[in-house]
Amino acid sequence: MSSAPREVEVQAAADFKMITEEEATVRKGAGVAIGVATAALFAGGALGYGPLSAGAFGAISTYRTGREYQ
Repeated sequence: MSSAPREVEVQAAADFKMITEEEATVRKGAGVAIGVATAALFAGGALGYGPLSAGAFGAISTYRTGREYQ
C-alpha cells in the first residue's frame, strides 16, 4: 500500500473535509502539551477536579483528532 496521498485525499484536504499529515502532527503535539500542562497544574494544586477533567478531555480529543485523521 502506498503512503503517497491519492488525488481524492488531496482534494478532500483542499476542501477542508480531511486534515493533512502536518496538521495531524500539530494536533498530536498540542494534545500532549495540553495533557502535560493540565497534569502539572493539578499536581501543583492550581486546578481542581472540574478543570482537571476538562483538561484531560481536551487533551484526549485533540490528540485523537490528530492520530486518527482520515
